[in-house]
Amino acid sequence: MIEFVKTKDGSPTIYDPETGEHHHSLIGSYTEARYKFAEVARSIIQKKSRINLLDLPFGLGYNLIATLDVLREVENTSKKDNGNSVKQKFLECVAVEKDRKVIEAIGYYPWQEPLKGKFVQLKNVLNEGNQIEAKDFSLNLIIDDLLLVLPKIHQSFDLIFYDPFSPKTSPDLWSREKVLKFFYELLAPGGLLITYTASNKVRKGLQEVGFYIAPSVAVGRKMPGTIASKEPLEASFSEETFEKIQKASSY
Repeated sequence: MIEFVKTKDGSPTIYDPETGEHHHSLIGSYTEARYKFAEVARSIIQKKSRINLLDLPFGLGYNLIATLDVLREVENTSKKDNGNSVKQKFLECVAVEKDRKVIEAIGYYPWQEPLKGKFVQLKNVLNEGNQIEAKDFSLNLIIDDLLLVLPKIHQSFDLIFYDPFSPKTSPDLWSREKVLKFFYELLAPGGLLITYTASNKVRKGLQEVGFYIAPSVAVGRKMPGTIASKEPLEASFSEETFEKIQKASSY
C-alpha cells in the first residue's frame, strides 16, 4: 500500500518503508523538483528548442512537471520579447520507473489545484501504453529496473536527472560501473547531469568516469546537490539565484 505524506509546500510525497526514506525532501516535493532540477536545467532549456531529458527514476513525475513549467515560462518570455516567430520548444522525455504501484498512484491520488491541473496529462499514462504525445512534450515511460535499462539505451540526452534513493540505502544505484559510466556515454556535449546528492564518493565516481562537477543548491537539505558536465563548469548554481527564483515563482 502506497503511503502518502504531505510536504511543507502542500505537495504529496511517498514514504518507502524498505529504505526508510521519502521520495522527496519534506520541504516540498514540487519545490525540490523545481529548484533542484528544473531551474538548474534552465540554461539548457533557454538555449535549445528541442530538449532530450532522461529522468531516473520517474516516481510521481514531479521532475517532468516542474521542467515543463520552466520550459513554458521560457517560451512565453521569448514570445513576449521576440514575437510569435519564436520556434516552439519541445521536451522529449525518456523515463524509467521500477515500481508500477508508484505510477498507478498518479492516477488515483486526489490531486488538488494547482497540482491537479499539472498532473492531468500524466494521470492517463498507463492507459496510453506508457507513452504520451502532447503539444510541447512527449513521454516514453519504461517500467523496469534502471540498472537493466541503462545499458540498453542508445541515444544522447541534453539533460539527465538522477533522483533515486540515497547512496547510503541504495549503493548499487550509485555504482560507477553499473550507473555513472553510462551517464557519461548518454550525456550530449554541452548537456548537464543533475542530482541531489552531495556524496563525496559519488562526486569522485563522476570525476573518475570523465565528468567535471560543481555544486548546485541545498533545497531542503544541508548540502547542495551536484551538477556534472563533459565540459568545465564555469560557475555553480548559486544560493542567491535560488532565492531570487523562489520568490518570483511558485506552483
